[in-house]
Amino acid sequence: MKLRDIVSKINPETVAGNLDLEIESICYDSRKAEKNSLFVAIPGFKADGHRFIQEAYTRGARAFVVEKGLNPLPGAALIKVPSSRKALARISNIFYNYPSKKLKLVGVTGTNGKTTVTYFLQSIFRQAGIKTGRLSTINYDLGGEIYPATTTTPESLELQKFLEKMLINQVKYVFMEVSSHSLVLHRVEETEFSWAIFTNLSPEHLDFHKNMEDYLEAKSILFKKMAPDKKALINIDDPAGYKIIKETSCSVITYGIKKQADYQASDLSMDGRRVLFKAKINGKNEEFEIHLPGFHNVYNALAAIGVARE
Repeated sequence: MKLRDIVSKINPETVAGNLDLEIESICYDSRKAEKNSLFVAIPGFKADGHRFIQEAYTRGARAFVVEKGLNPLPGAALIKVPSSRKALARISNIFYNYPSKKLKLVGVTGTNGKTTVTYFLQSIFRQAGIKTGRLSTINYDLGGEIYPATTTTPESLELQKFLEKMLINQVKYVFMEVSSHSLVLHRVEETEFSWAIFTNLSPEHLDFHKNMEDYLEAKSILFKKMAPDKKALINIDDPAGYKIIKETSCSVITYGIKKQADYQASDLSMDGRRVLFKAKINGKNEEFEIHLPGFHNVYNALAAIGVARE
């Protein structure tokens, strides 16, 4: 891909150098730079990517996306942007040809239950004969190819690469955990979701978020970015659910146990490691059984039922 075709779509502040370079790979880790790489210098929490530009150049990178001013490098192009993280998300999406637009992505966010919901969904859709992928805390399933998870939600470059791989593997639906960190750090900035699920909110990650209000605001980012023709599934029993509903312009479907909801569970009982419950669907009470202990898993099951039924 020509560097010119990338730069024209990222609204840079300044551009210097040869834009006719052929870009063969993208990286933000200088150790992964190679001939004709585009290196994105990200100011990190522990190290600043701008310090490793020379190393990336030595390894063959010839295009650099930066936030800070930089002395010219022979034969290299320098592209200055307001945010390297946002630029990385957009560049990755462009380079891998907008894979999320060709998939049905279901993003699950909330403090607890994300992993369980993604596994429930994958199990249901597999039983229906639909090829699926999953990106979760446990591992990344790219449609049969399993990789260890390095983070709950991959960095934007890896995310777009994984989504492209799922397309190659003929995946139709992808179920992914969307962490608050990933939302704040723009990892899913350019990713198009068909569904967004909110599970719940409780104190966590307050070393990263300033307070609970900041934490909720981070979770809300996913729902603010949903297009009007997409859908959100919200746990209405959680007080934070009401704020999230106000933040989104897409269609909202609710689930819960205590409050009236589109998918509401009743008659809960526990038998050893089984939980039995009923859920009203299309005006009719359906009986369900899940082989996981704890009534909290009824919420997770309702989230999966809601997406599958809709």
